[in-house]
Amino acid sequence: MDPDSIPARIEALSSRGEASPWTGACSISRDAAQGRVEAARQSGAFDRGTDGFVVRDVSVGGKRGTLLAVLDGNYKHEPTAFAVGAAALALHETFESPLASTADVVPALRRAMHAADELVHGLEGLASSEPLGSFFTAKTTTLEGLGASATVALVLAPDIWVAHLGDTSAWLVHDDGPRRLTVDHTLAHEADYRSKAETALDSLRAEDVVVRVLGMKDSHRFDITRIEVDAGARVVLGTRALREVLARHPTSDAADLSKRGSQAAGDFVGAATCAVTLRPVPARHTP
Repeated sequence: MDPDSIPARIEALSSRGEASPWTGACSISRDAAQGRVEAARQSGAFDRGTDGFVVRDVSVGGKRGTLLAVLDGNYKHEPTAFAVGAAALALHETFESPLASTADVVPALRRAMHAADELVHGLEGLASSEPLGSFFTAKTTTLEGLGASATVALVLAPDIWVAHLGDTSAWLVHDDGPRRLTVDHTLAHEADYRSKAETALDSLRAEDVVVRVLGMKDSHRFDITRIEVDAGARVVLGTRALREVLARHPTSDAADLSKRGSQAAGDFVGAATCAVTLRPVPARHTP
């Protein structure tokens, strides 16, 4: 993929309300087949476009579903916007064609994650003088070492499929509070790490060391989960800055969650959120 084409393609999706714009804060809210959909991104002082979201309708077995995704650059440096943008394009394009049945959802999610990984990995070593020279404040011309965390949810009530890699997250919110659906791919969750950590501080720091993202080694080791949810439940996806905020404010709208996430990071980094509140099933009336 030519990196210079990514900004224009992302802006085209953004104009349709299907992705966050290439720059700046944004929020959307609309009714979809599965319920009320919200998405937002709050930009930080030192990043531009290093977080993002995708929201689009999908067709599965003739039924309309909703695809949500949040993406987060693997380090807060402006060129990671290219990794986020490339991954967003791959996820969006994979689901342009209808799926024949629910049996095709997991293979489609695998194809989407692999396609995103290949696009991001393909950016390594490429140079992009125009965006890096005019848009970014960073004085760099290389895209080497870029990656992106991704959490993707395909919602087709009463089922939700979640694909996950990195340290973004997905949550299921009921009346009794939030329940996390993903586990971060960080050093703290690597086999035998905790037993080798010498101090509690070592373990704490390990929570922030992401070990697998799109575009990097072992990126094929992503998670896919299928769960059944109740009507009226809320599914929330968020980038890393929102981990603690989502736990404390699960019923806040997407724009508020993104703002709180950026504030929690001292307004230095951005945050992106997607959410869908499933439409309640109408009560059946018996004669």
